[in-house]
Amino acid sequence: MNKVVYFATAIICFHFSANSQSVIDKLANIVHSNKLVDNIRITGGTKIRLDSSVFSNVTEGAYDVINNKGQIWLTQNGSNKVYKLGGDGKAKRLDRTINRGFNFGAINLFSKDTLYSIGGYGFWQTTGSIRYFNPNSGEWDIVRNIKNVPIASGINAICHYDKPHGKLFVIYTPTRPEYEKYAEDTEEEVLMQCFDFREKSWWDNAKQINPKIAKKITDLSLIQNYGQTALISSKVNGKVMSVNFNENKIYDVDYKYHTELKQLLNSRNNYISYTVNEKLYINDLDANTILYSSIKPNQLSSYPESFYINETDKLASSNIPWFPISLIVNFTLGISILLILHLQKKKRDILLSLGSDDNNEQQRESKNTKEYLQYLTNIEIDLLKLLIKNNLNNEKTSVSQMNKILGTEKKEIKIQNNIRGVAIISINSKFMSFALVKDNLIERQRVEFDKRHMEYFINEKYVSRFSLKMF
Repeated sequence: MNKVVYFATAIICFHFSANSQSVIDKLANIVHSNKLVDNIRITGGTKIRLDSSVFSNVTEGAYDVINNKGQIWLTQNGSNKVYKLGGDGKAKRLDRTINRGFNFGAINLFSKDTLYSIGGYGFWQTTGSIRYFNPNSGEWDIVRNIKNVPIASGINAICHYDKPHGKLFVIYTPTRPEYEKYAEDTEEEVLMQCFDFREKSWWDNAKQINPKIAKKITDLSLIQNYGQTALISSKVNGKVMSVNFNENKIYDVDYKYHTELKQLLNSRNNYISYTVNEKLYINDLDANTILYSSIKPNQLSSYPESFYINETDKLASSNIPWFPISLIVNFTLGISILLILHLQKKKRDILLSLGSDDNNEQQRESKNTKEYLQYLTNIEIDLLKLLIKNNLNNEKTSVSQMNKILGTEKKEIKIQNNIRGVAIISINSKFMSFALVKDNLIERQRVEFDKRHMEYFINEKYVSRFSLKMF
């Protein structure tokens, strides 16, 4: 009986391996014929299995096939396994990992000869880690000091890799770990993010998807990724759209093309689909034929909306009363100018009363500083105290620390910048008036390890004029 089971198992293994090898050979021919082949997908009953036994009681994930300059790499969904197809048509495993089950739906791709694995779902949560593979050591490492954008393709995200521009665009719904408590009535968001492989960073802030296109991620369906565009359908506007994420442009696609494409794919059981630039190819494994499909210019028409809302668009369409805010800001600046003129006159009177003897210099500075502090508002004093305290501890002051003092940490970026700018201008202007100097009291510089952000500090020339006891 055992011999019969063994014999049957051997036949199954041989048949499965033979099918896998024929698909691999077909893939090799496709990639070798054109190194620009991308978005490879195997559809039908034939699956690739490279090192799994039919006795295994572990569910094995499907393989992603990736072309890198004419060489085929394979990664397994839900694990860190990495294979490379050799010239003999055999796949060689390159990694040494034993981890699996944590990254289902990870986005695997090449950027400048480096294999990346981004996001994924497992163990009751979605990760935002970006991992890259070192073929010399066979180990994975992570990109550090980046935003956490938890994504898993097909679970909470739709992804498009714009390879020519080195950018991964992601439409996603932010998620929390499933064990974390949160309000059940929380409104679902659908956002856009972009990871730039040249900068190794996400956008500073996620963009909101145009509500005329989608209000939740299930309103959208990805039909096909191409080189620089994606074919997407929307339940909200009922359209099939060709979207260029890098340019944030939409083109309305003739529904006839979508119908023909669906018929072309649905009429075949086993095939390999792939793209070369903006053209889709279908290699029918049963009929041993190659078909192709592309959107013709006369099948596209301009669409008068952007796909995602930029910060300027968002501000323009928001209900924030920008006109009253601008009046308040201008009024505040006008009062500051009048106050500066008054302070300059008062300063001249103080100098005349004290004289210009060098022995009185320290006395004048101390008196001027105390007078100066009296003309600051409570918020300006709190802000200046924070900066001085950090300076005395040899630390710079971050934007988030300042926003907390100003009460703007939960406001939009543009509002934060405006309020912070007005406060700093006011503090610096009043100081220059009292001290009769042309230098700013508060200065700023870019953060050393992240040049996108600024940090603030007190001008070294004037640190000695202040002490925390003055506040």
